[in-house]
Amino acid sequence: MLLDEGGEAPVTLPISNMSDSPPLGRNRAAWTVADQVLSSAQSLLISLWVTHAVGLTGVGAFAIVFAAYQILLAVNRPLNGDPLTVGFSAAGAAERHDASAAATGGAVLLGLWTAGVGTVAGLVIGGPLGHAVVVFAVGAVAILLQDAWRCVFFTAGRPGQALVNDAVVFLAMAPACLVATRLGPHSAASLVAAWCAATAVGALAGIGQSGVWPSVARGGRWWRATLHFGAKVLGENLIANFAYTLGLASVVVVSGVAALGRLRTAQVATNASNPLFLGIGTVVMADGTRLLATDPRRFPRLMLIGCTVAFVVPNALALAWWLLPTRLGVLIVGATWPVSRPLVLGAGAYVAGAAVSIVLSAGLRALRCPSEALKLRAMIGPLTLTAAIVGALLWGPGGAIGGIAAAEWLYAVVMIPRFRAIWRDRRWESPRPMTTDADLR
Repeated sequence: MLLDEGGEAPVTLPISNMSDSPPLGRNRAAWTVADQVLSSAQSLLISLWVTHAVGLTGVGAFAIVFAAYQILLAVNRPLNGDPLTVGFSAAGAAERHDASAAATGGAVLLGLWTAGVGTVAGLVIGGPLGHAVVVFAVGAVAILLQDAWRCVFFTAGRPGQALVNDAVVFLAMAPACLVATRLGPHSAASLVAAWCAATAVGALAGIGQSGVWPSVARGGRWWRATLHFGAKVLGENLIANFAYTLGLASVVVVSGVAALGRLRTAQVATNASNPLFLGIGTVVMADGTRLLATDPRRFPRLMLIGCTVAFVVPNALALAWWLLPTRLGVLIVGATWPVSRPLVLGAGAYVAGAAVSIVLSAGLRALRCPSEALKLRAMIGPLTLTAAIVGALLWGPGGAIGGIAAAEWLYAVVMIPRFRAIWRDRRWESPRPMTTDADLR
């Protein structure tokens, strides 16, 4: 039996239990891409609605909430989604069902904790930003559960169900935003409420789609049983996201919330692709785990495709937005577009670097080696924050996002040869389930 990185021998499942794993195929890849495009469209819709409905200060407040959302996902995935995807994509249906109940229960538990802490923090902050934080905290359970359903469906090899779930959210979002802007004040808080309400519809729909009821009672035991894997991924994600968030905070300190609003408006053009690359990372973990169990030679090709898409799409998207006629940009994004447009290329460079990093980190997780990504991120994290602060001081918001982008690309460039070395050492290892039901009792 192969040992886990921490030295413990994990519980394994019989090989016969892996016989019902879904086959790899182009149709599933197409469903996956379609789902992530729709998920990206959700982010684009709410972001564009915010830029049209509120001023730069409101956009800046929404930027802080959206950064908090990304941090929350960076905690939810390592604790709940990633162990499920890596540990059970090649397991049997019964084991997958029990693990899905525990993992989604963990997502609900994390959401309840976030609701309590976030509400207190929002009340302390006060003002428009504090109101938006409180609303987001209250909706955290729905947001995290809906995100967990994506991982459940990808793990089961059913991305079409993830597409249906995201379609439910997308169809609910426009009416929710319309109600928020017609019946309430034009504020970041009201639109955050609309976003959370639409996501709650998808979270409830996921229960019926999956046939799985989240088990909050088993959520804490799920965390303990998968901690040897999740803690390393969590550390990597938190370092990356906190460095990025503190970098954005440096823009506020140096140039004010309105300057952050300019940067956030520019990021609307490129950040809408973020769910796409989070999805690609999940696909790399799910299909990568299945490939390592059935045809390991195809794993490098999966990684190459993922990294290529991650590099091309954000840069092409940023260039297309930058070349957009100003009048058309104002029509799509809002009146803040002319002062935000010069920042688009830098924002695209950051998203591309972050996307390539996501794919590489996902590949290491599929290989059960998340500690390597954590070590490198621990070295790059302080550099990211320093580059953001120096850039903000010298060149304002454009310098801040440029510094963050440079640090992210350094991470990706250094990661590539390290990944190749690990692949050569571990390519014949079979994937191992994270835990069994016995660990959750």
